[in-house]
Amino acid sequence: MLAVNTDPKQDRMVVPFLTGSGYTFTAIKDADEAIQKAYKVNIAPTNILIDAEGRIVARPVLGNAERERWLGAWIELLLREK
Repeated sequence: MLAVNTDPKQDRMVVPFLTGSGYTFTAIKDADEAIQKAYKVNIAPTNILIDAEGRIVARPVLGNAERERWLGAWIELLLREK
């Protein structure tokens, strides 16, 4: 799991937010918007599930609780395929 911060004004808040929320994945900056452009991200937050080969598996458009359940199910499925 990887988080990409697309808003430089939020740089100081990202890691404390993730840590305080119990998340353990890495957060990186997208200062030159290369990741946003590559994956056609137009709004934040955006969730994109990417497989081991870098292909987009899914782009859910759901509420927070629904999105979390949906992503969890997809991640479990992808991990079983290994």
